[in-house]
Amino acid sequence: MLDGETFAQSPSFKQILNYPPGYVSPLERYDPFTAIRQFSTGRSHVLGVSDSGRIWSWHDARRPAVHIKFLTIDVVESDKRGGSQKHGRVRNVFAGWNRSTAYIEGTGIVVWTPSNQSELAGHSDQSEIDTMLVMEQWVIPHTGYLNSVGRKVQEQRTTDVRQ
Repeated sequence: MLDGETFAQSPSFKQILNYPPGYVSPLERYDPFTAIRQFSTGRSHVLGVSDSGRIWSWHDARRPAVHIKFLTIDVVESDKRGGSQKHGRVRNVFAGWNRSTAYIEGTGIVVWTPSNQSELAGHSDQSEIDTMLVMEQWVIPHTGYLNSVGRKVQEQRTTDVRQ
């Protein structure tokens, strides 16, 4: 069950989470865009980040995932495990009660409000929706500064404390 508020509508059996038409199922063969390396469950949704760095979201076990994209934040994906470019890569996702977050290298912790099935209700065929563009997202200040060995870099002070 993905959403306790829709208990009566949830299937009473275990079900494999699936992807939109055209994407390779991890059960068929390895594909870095659908091979999930980290999951997080929230109150009414599941987030996953794939080996390529793509964020997927499920709100209903009977419907395919949607790819999460941000309007103002660039996410770098790679068809190779790990990829060579670090800046812009999604490392972790966290699904919460009414917010979702992703740690994106060089950007920091990005927060957004997850969509829900009622937002998709106006579409005649919800199975055709494969991407959700997140219009409003926030970056938590000072969470994206890492040096080449992964240690937090000291922020530059705008005032000199010795003055």
